[in-house]
Amino acid sequence: MALLRDNTHQPARDRRSGRSGWFFSRARRWYSGVGVVAAAFALVMAIAPASHATIIWQGGDNLPGTGTCPDGSITWNNDAQQGRVIRFSVVERTGQNSERCEMAVARRLLSEGQTVYIGWKSKVVVPTSSGWNGILQLKSHGDYVTGHPLNIGVSGGQLTLNNFEDINGVETKRTVWSRPLPQNTWFSIMLKIRYSENRSVGYVQVWYNGAWQTLANGSTIHYGQTWDGSENNVHWGIYRSDDVNGTQTHDLWRPRIATTWQEAIPNG
Repeated sequence: MALLRDNTHQPARDRRSGRSGWFFSRARRWYSGVGVVAAAFALVMAIAPASHATIIWQGGDNLPGTGTCPDGSITWNNDAQQGRVIRFSVVERTGQNSERCEMAVARRLLSEGQTVYIGWKSKVVVPTSSGWNGILQLKSHGDYVTGHPLNIGVSGGQLTLNNFEDINGVETKRTVWSRPLPQNTWFSIMLKIRYSENRSVGYVQVWYNGAWQTLANGSTIHYGQTWDGSENNVHWGIYRSDDVNGTQTHDLWRPRIATTWQEAIPNG
């Protein structure tokens, strides 16, 4: 029972908000001391109530539908490193202003005021272009100003998390985090998101390949609008400008949305 009170397994407190952020107090990587952590976590999960860890949505054995993939395909791909993964592909189209192949998940499962962890691994092959090119959208529905309060783009050779906000009725973009894009190489991302239309309440934190990231503002937490409209869900795949020319692929391994970091960690 002492393991349940072990402070090294409690989230650190953010100095500004007082909210809990996902972080081992003595390590910046989720796989630090992996043997000890795994053993302790297994015991905690065995005796803790199931409600303490909830998976909101996760990828399964069936491919998603293609209703949001008008310009490509969604297939299984056998990867040498990760095994069976979902592959999104788009091909060049003419006479369009965008090209898209995405899956839309967690419909009607998310709500304003909720805090979630979103984790997955990606491998992308992207044509060189400065045109906008996204692999993740946290998408708004209903009556909204910003169509995707958070998205991850892969244009210009960079992997970038952006925050789009309603500023006096105008969709306005801020860069949250950016780093060089690893082409044709697996990388993992974990996001902790507090959903809110209020720019001083909503926030996002980022872990890349297990490391807690310092963001563009010099902190490890970015406050901003993370929700708009009446419903939000999550889109993985490819959504790009027609300025991006050529075939593009995005391989996706074990996407998951959960209420705890333990359930969302993209390890493996």
